[in-house]
Amino acid sequence: MSPSDLAQGVSDLGMPAVALTDTANMFGAVAFYKACKSVGVKPILGAELTVQHEGVAHADPLEIDGGYQLIALVENKAGYQSLCQLVTKGIFEGTSFKPRVDLSMLRQYSEGLIFITGGLKGLFSPAAEPDGQTVIKERVSALSDFLSSSQLYFEINDLGLPDQDQINNAIRECAKETGYSYILSNAVHYKVPSDASVHETLNAIGEGVTLSDISRRVYAPTDQAWLKSEEAMRAIFPDEDDALNRTGEIAERCNFDFVFDDYHFPSTTPPDINEKGESPPNSPENWQFFLSLFPPPSDYRNASDPQPEGSGTLDGYFRWYAHRGLTLRLAVLQPDDPSEYEARLAVELDIIISMGFPAYLLMVAEFINWSK
Repeated sequence: MSPSDLAQGVSDLGMPAVALTDTANMFGAVAFYKACKSVGVKPILGAELTVQHEGVAHADPLEIDGGYQLIALVENKAGYQSLCQLVTKGIFEGTSFKPRVDLSMLRQYSEGLIFITGGLKGLFSPAAEPDGQTVIKERVSALSDFLSSSQLYFEINDLGLPDQDQINNAIRECAKETGYSYILSNAVHYKVPSDASVHETLNAIGEGVTLSDISRRVYAPTDQAWLKSEEAMRAIFPDEDDALNRTGEIAERCNFDFVFDDYHFPSTTPPDINEKGESPPNSPENWQFFLSLFPPPSDYRNASDPQPEGSGTLDGYFRWYAHRGLTLRLAVLQPDDPSEYEARLAVELDIIISMGFPAYLLMVAEFINWSK
């Protein structure tokens, strides 16, 4: 199901919000956000993380399905930044068969996020095992060290899968013992039950196997992962009105909007600024800041060279950088009238600065210098 199909389906059912929680990534976030906004549905961004309780340094070559799933939902801007950090660290620091995070990462980047314990492969997945309750208590205890009851919720759902009733009952009991609340959720992978076979075919194509291959992984032997209405959910859980309402409350708490009509560059605010937020044009501290942030080629200056006039601001540093580059270039070209080049550069610099692009071009210059 595409983001636009999901958004339109939710809108057709008259539901106010929907979350997208791709596995270990947020690649669909922007398309999903725009699709939801176009049909008047609130988009809730998130990701399905894999938590390695023992730490991401633990990597068993035989443990393809190690760890447990934990859903992270973005509540606000801080949450979006936190989730970006978790997804990035999971990919670059925690990958073993799949991206993973651990408790230390979650503790560090939990601000602005709401966590939900996941389904059959979530925190409560050991419920059907002999020592399952011990494992579950260890996991809940570890998360409760830094996640309050307003940030961590248990999750009940019903996709008609084996062991699901046992897991749901374990969640209810744990909620009573710990004081954490549980919500109702619906893992949506396709629009209607008849699409289940298509979904399974796509999974087989993704693995490069055929449906007749008995060794292939069957992701969900069910046709119940479809887009259910509120009425359908209440029919499945007739005695869980509080949990379903709690799901709506979480949706109301999640409020994050992308800003598409602005530029997003790395922070270029220098350390030496006045009460008005202005940079002193000749601040040595700022000059050193910009030198380290956007280092020029080695032939642009000697360590003993004095600080250029006006280079304590981003715009001033950008002007110096461009003028210095032109000076070195003209020394090689030796044109008859250098002033023509200087005048042309002055016009171009004024245009670039008026558009707010100095940081962008300084970044591009850094890429080019590195590639040389």
